[in-house]
Amino acid sequence: MEVNKYISVSALNRYLAYKFDNDPHLKIVYIKAEISNLRLSKGILYFILKDNDAEISGLMFQNSVDKLKFKPVDGMTVLVTGKIGIYSKRGTYSITVYEMEEAGLGDAYLKFLQLKEKLDAEGLFKT
Repeated sequence: MEVNKYISVSALNRYLAYKFDNDPHLKIVYIKAEISNLRLSKGILYFILKDNDAEISGLMFQNSVDKLKFKPVDGMTVLVTGKIGIYSKRGTYSITVYEMEEAGLGDAYLKFLQLKEKLDAEGLFKT
């Protein structure tokens, strides 16, 4: 077994971060997705952007949050502009969102509301 061919996790993640930072297709991306798991912590807005088949973690720094013309909520479909990056310490990638526009309620959230309404009509929420 040739030991010299092995690299550390830190080296791998630094290399991937370099690739992410220098790929022109990841420097600015436009995504239409539904927001979930929205939370604000120390001025940073954290959330998940998802569609029917996949999801990506997202964050928005205070200076961008302050420019929002609406209040994002779980289940809302949004149009975002941002940059894909990797958090080297954990080897996870996410999108840092610079701009966000409201695009309506998401399909998954609408289906949830329909199911909730149906179950409520059946009396399953009565106590």
